Amino acid sequence: MLAVLGGVVSLLWYRLLAKIFGVKRNWKGLLTDKGMITGIIERAFFAVAIWAGLGSVTVAMIVWTTLKSETMWGSFLKKEEPDWNRVTVGLLASLGSMIIAIVAGKICAGAILKDSIVALQAYIEVL
Repeated sequence: MLAVLGGVVSLLWYRLLAKIFGVKRNWKGLLTDKGMITGIIERAFFAVAIWAGLGSVTVAMIVWTTLKSETMWGSFLKKEEPDWNRVTVGLLASLGSMIIAIVAGKICAGAILKDSIVALQAYIEVL
């Protein structure tokens, strides 16, 4: 459920950024888009890493964002006229994605919404 919610929030964040910066995007076929699939996997990976309490997750997030930026968005910068708006949207969308992964990991670890999760589990057991 957190994965679906994280995906929806990420998509809305990306669409808002694209609108603000005037980046045109074909929104059809989004689930087959490499960037969207990468985002789903990265959020899941980092949420689990945070939940498990692995050390240096922040450093790994920074390294991942750097690698992704160079490989996925580097082509926007190598043109005669770099598409700075598209690069900015990509970086801010990655930042939003990492924040969602942090929150999801903390929720799973019980550091956020612990009482709500316990209440939900009790409710499910009653059903």
